[in-house]
Amino acid sequence: MSTNNINPQAAVAAAQQARQQQQRKQVSDMLDNATDIACEKCESTAFSQIWFVKRVSPLASPSGDEVTIPIQSFQCASCGNINKDFTANNVIERQ
Repeated sequence: MSTNNINPQAAVAAAQQARQQQQRKQVSDMLDNATDIACEKCESTAFSQIWFVKRVSPLASPSGDEVTIPIQSFQCASCGNINKDFTANNVIERQ
């Protein structure tokens, strides 16, 4: 009678760790090839999160109720400028 010395939980943990390492490498490789986005006004590359808030009237809402829609975007952390690509309408179009 042979015994199997493989611990199933250890094997699962090792497989999860290998997947996480592979994902970290993929993200690292992507970042190595990425370029910074700069502010169109002051050329800073630091941005802060902001929210645009849209209100949809009951007449235009599918539910017939007034709806408030938050839209997350970014503004320059240095000068407060919002790049054209980060305006509410452009953010919505890309989703």
